[in-house]
Amino acid sequence: MGKDVISKIVFVCSDMWEPYLKLIRENCSEALHILDRFHIVANMNKALDNVRAEETSRMRREAAPRSSGNPAGCCSVAVRTLAPTSTSGCAISFVTISRPSTPTF
Repeated sequence: MGKDVISKIVFVCSDMWEPYLKLIRENCSEALHILDRFHIVANMNKALDNVRAEETSRMRREAAPRSSGNPAGCCSVAVRTLAPTSTSGCAISFVTISRPSTPTF
């Protein structure tokens, strides 16, 4: 494509592969860049899983050892993932972290 054709591009849709992002940034910086939903949701779920794992580890490190109950002695973690719907195509994860209201010794 020539520069005059590229300059007329208004919308660009791509995934999040870095070479695509670089090419679009360098050649079509004025166009509206639309990222595909699959990669956005996948990255969001990966980030959510990382936060959940880090918080669980932190809470376990901070908790005093208990003689009974939860082996970690501090919390329970539940992760629910809703399957993709036919209309949205997105899977959503919910994380619940709960601490006991009274210490168990």
